[in-house]
Amino acid sequence: MPPEAVVIGGGPAGLSAALGLLRSGLPVKVLEKQIEWSGRVCGSFLSPEAVQHLRWLDVFDDLVENGGAAVHKVVIETPFGDLINVPIKANGESGLAVPRQILENTLEKKVKLEGGDVLRGEMALDYHEEG
Repeated sequence: MPPEAVVIGGGPAGLSAALGLLRSGLPVKVLEKQIEWSGRVCGSFLSPEAVQHLRWLDVFDDLVENGGAAVHKVVIETPFGDLINVPIKANGESGLAVPRQILENTLEKKVKLEGGDVLRGEMALDYHEEG
């Protein structure tokens, strides 16, 4: 049996890493210090490159069904009042706006569905390599 991977942190990066590890055959445990979801400072825009990653993780459709919205362009207002339209597209993908809580909950659910463990209220305080 392969060694177990431990991922520290149950945010989007940690949960995405956990899914990748699960798909390469490793058992995975995610340690998240928060017992329940709490607000985050970070926004909720995901680039077209991130959207491609969400499709690979097989969570994109779930995110759209739960409130995600395609972002095709952003409008920037200069200090002089000029408006500049910036298209948001790469390799045929648009960006995605989705509330952070929905993103994290969707990824956590997917980790559990694929056989990973997400342990909330757990912190890694030390690391010891065996063997």
